[in-house]
Amino acid sequence: MRSLDQARALCESYLPGLIDGLSELPFAQREASGGATLPVFRASGGPGLVIPKDYGGLGATPLDAVRVSRAIGACAPSLAVGTTMHHFSVATLFTFAESIKNSGMEWALLEAITSRNLLVSSGFAEGRPAQGILAPTMTATPPRAVTGSTVRRSRAA
Repeated sequence: MRSLDQARALCESYLPGLIDGLSELPFAQREASGGATLPVFRASGGPGLVIPKDYGGLGATPLDAVRVSRAIGACAPSLAVGTTMHHFSVATLFTFAESIKNSGMEWALLEAITSRNLLVSSGFAEGRPAQGILAPTMTATPPRAVTGSTVRRSRAA
């Protein structure tokens, strides 16, 4: 698994000690509710992974971020999923910070995230204006054949 070895090496270069720190936790503890992996992620500087260096982040490219996420996912799948939402949210913030539409506060939020190792989550992924994040519009149904599961958008507003 050469690509996974490369992903782990890249993860170590961006987030020193993360994989080793996660590996010290038993797998059941890594995947249990309660967030045992979050302090390890934060201690390695993970919240700043995709934030540009101009804002105090690590400046990982999108491709590097995906590779780092792959390395994390091989060790702690739930952490990889959870931190993907964080990275998506902060990427949205710095996109606004660099656009004409910025309010001037985005840079302060990004610097706070990196200096305090804060984690951000949001309902950005829902993707429907005025749609509550607690009322999802996606459902999954069991596969009828060996082709995989089907995901459908509901028509509820």
